[in-house]
Amino acid sequence: MRYRKRLFIIICGLFFYALLEGGSYLTCLFLVKKGILYDPKTITESYDIYISRLSPQLGWPSATSFGKYDFDQSGSRIIPAFPDPDKFDSCISIYGDSFIWGADVDNDNAWGNIFSKKVNCRVANYGIGGYGTDQSYLRFKYNKQDHSKIVIIGFSSDDIRRNVNQLRNLFVPSEQFGIKPRFIMTEENCLKLVPIPDLTKEDYQSLIKNPERYLPHDYFVSEGLSGRLNLEFPYSVRILKLSRLLLFRIISGNPGYEEFYQPDHESKALQVTTAIIENFYHEAKAKGKYPLVLLIPILPDIIKFKKTKIWVYQTLMDNLVKSNIEFLNVGQGIISSLNKRDPQSIYTQGGHFNKEGSELMANYVFEYLISQKIIGGDARPAVLKR
Repeated sequence: MRYRKRLFIIICGLFFYALLEGGSYLTCLFLVKKGILYDPKTITESYDIYISRLSPQLGWPSATSFGKYDFDQSGSRIIPAFPDPDKFDSCISIYGDSFIWGADVDNDNAWGNIFSKKVNCRVANYGIGGYGTDQSYLRFKYNKQDHSKIVIIGFSSDDIRRNVNQLRNLFVPSEQFGIKPRFIMTEENCLKLVPIPDLTKEDYQSLIKNPERYLPHDYFVSEGLSGRLNLEFPYSVRILKLSRLLLFRIISGNPGYEEFYQPDHESKALQVTTAIIENFYHEAKAKGKYPLVLLIPILPDIIKFKKTKIWVYQTLMDNLVKSNIEFLNVGQGIISSLNKRDPQSIYTQGGHFNKEGSELMANYVFEYLISQKIIGGDARPAVLKR
């Protein structure tokens, strides 16, 4: 009887443990989709395909894609208002992520094309989806074809995480392998570039499984400073280790990137981001260009501002003011234009600006440049006096 009782207890224990692990596994799969857990198996891209689309300096896109898809020969997004970069010189160039590119709308309704019509000259759109501010700055730095007198770099609020990351897959699951350079701060508070590692085929497979071995400066490497974990058995332990992070997110309701704006955050994301923008700004001025920084909110930022009257990226704005960096908070323009309307009305389901949002941003930037006498009343770029 004792033997049967013990056996029954063991069987029940194993049954409940199996249920626990099964439920934890399903929860873990959900967390993988949300970018909270990292599963190397989600990356299915072959090494050869990765190499074919690699930009050794920037990560992506490869120069071989220029003239294809939605790129023109210069590497800009196609600007239907001024489609031929050889025929139309650009007066303004814009750099940044998917908000600068104009994701979720076609070439005609991208804000860069709308902006081109307003200023009556070609605005070269060098924005790229998924870019961090580091990649945007480096694209400007390495772009020898850019002769525009006005250069704009866009920063959307989630970029702050990208600026302390190298393997994008660690928090944005994808079949493609997304690797990039990043900057770190030296002891002298200077920026130091950490380039993309040169990977052999064997290195490529090894890095996917063990990114911490190859990317020691990536804040999101598994079980690094961020507390991010791999999808591994026992799954219940994964959930237990993440419980504090998940509970904090649920209670606070804050987006995952908000904590990175804290000046004392261990990633130093705020300091790195500020320094990147400063470098862009001063380098553009040294080249005789007029630089402008656009701070672009995503939908949760607008919703939170309407409740708290504080921007998520307020600490970054404070830093830029201290550094005498000229910037334009697009969020303020959105708030003024929407009045009491639902902010969702200018965003797509994908989280980017729709046609109305694109027009709003183009109008806001255009009116600002007019007010600062950077472009004349005839909508042609003025001779720069700064």
